[in-house]
Amino acid sequence: MPNRRLSLLLFLSSYSPVFALLALRAWGRVCPIVILSLLLLAAAAAGIAIFLSSARRTSPHQIRVLSVEQRDSDLAAYLVGYLLPFVAVLAADWRDVAALALFFVFVGIVYANSRMIFVNPLLALFGYHLVLVRATTLPEGDPPREPPPQWLVTRRSWVRSGDRLRVRPITAEAFFAFPSDDERQ
Repeated sequence: MPNRRLSLLLFLSSYSPVFALLALRAWGRVCPIVILSLLLLAAAAAGIAIFLSSARRTSPHQIRVLSVEQRDSDLAAYLVGYLLPFVAVLAADWRDVAALALFFVFVGIVYANSRMIFVNPLLALFGYHLVLVRATTLPEGDPPREPPPQWLVTRRSWVRSGDRLRVRPITAEAFFAFPSDDERQ
């Protein structure tokens, strides 16, 4: 799992469209929700920038993909939380503001402590896909034992067994593949 700071940044960035929608719905009616949503939206934009910058600072290395499981479908289930701005009743009552804030705290804790950390609609908006792979750094042959599954965030539409990719490790269980790294191969 990524460290807590990275998890928080990824959580905020993944819900940035929700913050924008909440601010739009509350505009002119519930000032605290507008202010909170806009602050969270700014933090989310900074969060994705910091995450990408951190990923870019790691050194790329080549992997050979042994098996692949597409995980873009996880995004559809994740988007249920996006219904909140449309079903929430927004009033200038402090309890509504507190309930909304507590909802996001609860979702953030679940998100940060689960394997959903790399399911991120904002990355999907930028053309990235989520894939679960088993990979090795060995150039040929089978690895001595089956490697553990790892997340791969990539712009490649398809990743197949046998593909060689240049990736940057973000955590022990996740890689990020920048298109510029792929071109240098």
